[in-house]
Parts: sequence; C-alpha cells; structure tokens
Amino acid sequence: MVIRPQASSNSKVVANTVLQHQSNTEKQVREGRLQVALDWTNSRRLRAAASESNKLDGFSLKEWLCKLDLSQYYDSFVNHGFADRDVNLLPSLTEDDLTALGISMMAHRRRFIAHAQTLLIPHQAPPS
Repeated sequence: MVIRPQASSNSKVVANTVLQHQSNTEKQVREGRLQVALDWTNSRRLRAAASESNKLDGFSLKEWLCKLDLSQYYDSFVNHGFADRDVNLLPSLTEDDLTALGISMMAHRRRFIAHAQTLLIPHQAPPS
C-alpha cells in the first residue's frame, strides 16, 4: 500500500494561479500577433492606395517640401537616394531618420511627420 501525501490547498492555489497566468500570457501573445497582422495588412492597403493616387497626382518631392517650408532639405533627401517615386517611403520615416537626413530642428521634423502621414490617405488635407 502506497500512501500519498494529500496536496495542500496552498499548492492547489499556486498551481491554479500558474495555469491561469500561462493562459493569460498565451492569450496576450495571440492578441499581439493578431494586432501585428492587422497593422501590417492595413499598412499595405494604405500604401497601395497612396501609390495609386500619387501616380495619378504626379507627386513632386521638391514641391511638397516647398509647400511645407522645408525646401532647404531637398538636396539632403536627394543625396540620401530619395526621389519623387519614393512618396510611399516618406510616411514611414522616423524622427531618427529625419535627424540622419540633417533635419535637426524638432519643429521641422514634427511638421514633416505630421504632413507625411497625409500622403497615405488620398485627398486628405494637412493638419493646421
């Protein structure tokens, strides 16, 4: 006859807590993966729409920077390989990217980022 010690209520509570935490963690991972997939899909759709609309609009990087009062940075963009056809890349530039391009003034970086986001959505007016 084998005598097994009875599990204490504390060990049952700990085991249940661990299982519940694992379940919550797995759920968060699944939700995180789903959000990443949704973000990726939405980004692709927006970029495709922007690509089509900008082909029709004849986007000019130089003119766009002039409208933003940031024309002094046009040569820097060109020197870093940007051209009119790269309109879809502009909204993805970060503050660090803009700093690397030589845009050292925070207000200029913020203005660029705010207006670049409007390039993703056709015919959206820039923020005031």
